[in-house]
Amino acid sequence: MDNRETIQCKIIELINGVLPENETKKVTNNNLDDELFTSILDSIKFIQLIILIESDFNIEIPDEYLIFTKMNTINTICDIVISLI
Repeated sequence: MDNRETIQCKIIELINGVLPENETKKVTNNNLDDELFTSILDSIKFIQLIILIESDFNIEIPDEYLIFTKMNTINTICDIVISLI
């Protein structure tokens, strides 16, 4: 597994971690380019996810990325994380 795949897997784990336990729509590596905010995440879960990503990867995500349209798929989140580590 390369570094990008490792980061993708961790992001998927973090996303699924902010979802309620009874949530039937879980994220997998089969939907890396699916829009996360139309079907899975709301604004509160988005903020929870950002906090977890910053903590787990020991990074600070710049304010300009902290909007849904900039971090709307697993791949775009992964790109941002890679650029910051």
